[in-house]
Amino acid sequence: MLKLKDYSLTTILRSKLLTEEQGLNALDGKTIEDLLKEHKDLLIYPYSFEGKARDNLSKKTILKLENKTDTSFDVRSYNIAGFLGFGNLNFKIQSRFCSNDNDDFFLHYLLAKVLDYNLINLPHPSSKNNILDFLALLFPYYLDKALKQGFYHEYQRIECNNDRVKGQIDLSRHIKLNIPFQGKIAYNCDLYSQDNRVTELIRHTYEFLNSKSCYQGLFKKTTVARQISQLIEITENYRPQDRALIIKRNLKAPLHPYYTQYLPLWRLCLKILKHEKIKFQDQGKAIVGFLFDIAELWEEYLATLLVPKGFIHPNNRKETGYITLGTNGNWRRYPDFYFENDPVIVIDAKYKWGITKEDQNQIIAYMYRLKAKRGIFVLPKAQNTFDANYQNRQIKLLGYGEDLGSTSETFYLTIPQGAQNYEEFSNLMQQEEANFLSYLNLK
Repeated sequence: MLKLKDYSLTTILRSKLLTEEQGLNALDGKTIEDLLKEHKDLLIYPYSFEGKARDNLSKKTILKLENKTDTSFDVRSYNIAGFLGFGNLNFKIQSRFCSNDNDDFFLHYLLAKVLDYNLINLPHPSSKNNILDFLALLFPYYLDKALKQGFYHEYQRIECNNDRVKGQIDLSRHIKLNIPFQGKIAYNCDLYSQDNRVTELIRHTYEFLNSKSCYQGLFKKTTVARQISQLIEITENYRPQDRALIIKRNLKAPLHPYYTQYLPLWRLCLKILKHEKIKFQDQGKAIVGFLFDIAELWEEYLATLLVPKGFIHPNNRKETGYITLGTNGNWRRYPDFYFENDPVIVIDAKYKWGITKEDQNQIIAYMYRLKAKRGIFVLPKAQNTFDANYQNRQIKLLGYGEDLGSTSETFYLTIPQGAQNYEEFSNLMQQEEANFLSYLNLK
């Protein structure tokens, strides 16, 4: 298996069969958008499930091949991690903070925080069932988001045969069932029901995952257990043998104008039930695998720390929380986070090596618009990194010809290295999170 790390430059020696180069050429310079169109069995979180990407994130490149010679070539990777299969080649892209070849504690910790589950009680996805393992971890997360809108309702065509006609008479069925006449009439009616193709699909997905002992821990959390209990209660027509029929009935996406959060869950359920057998194997020119946009995960991870403290986290997909730079709602902008109380703070989440001039210009524009006293870039850095470029710093800002008393700051959240197990890593990360929140010094 070929191993890479995100945001790194890796030199690969060419083999006689050029297996690695052939596989990597299929990804060379391709954007997330291109790959999702070309390879149906390649999943990229969150784009494969939530559709519209924030800003132009779907235009991001996964990797590029550089400096090709007769004996070697370089692979430059970006902010994507996960695993891929191409033909007979399998390769893994780990986070650059992974200090253990087998367990990427940093990636797993981000997922555990964002998806809100206890990873310690679950096996790390590391086998050929990787795709299903990661899909299973996403299921409670999207289930919770969907159920916050209530259980999905949809009209169902119900076949009835009684003396209380409430719909269209089905003459052929009536003749078959009620001759000689017995006082009943066969008819069809539309019932607005919670037990429908979508909720049945969710039920089948739960039953499939729960049948495997390695996933049962996902459903033990009190909130999830209650949601599953309610799901079982409303899906009275569930029958295990109907799984193929339910999948077929869900080929058309639910388009209800209110139940918008059900679309990602619907996509996920179909992926789980239809892709359960996808493993690394010879797929010809098709790419299979599961990738994570770590920059997106980094931002959502920081949201788990900042939103409970009162920070606003704008959402481009839902067009909420934005600020405007112009009158009448013109020039909408979406800072990563901002705190409206005194002192006003703007925070920009960056998962990369350093800050560019464009980053500086952007955060200053947000600060001036919100009259913020602090603008803070938050980046990760590896433990024991002593380079001066990776130290926390504060710079006073000038504006309108005077010192405004505002500061642009860079804070590096330290990522532990050398942890012996995930529990140790988790405890060290919680200490770093406490240091970060203390640095913000919120009243």
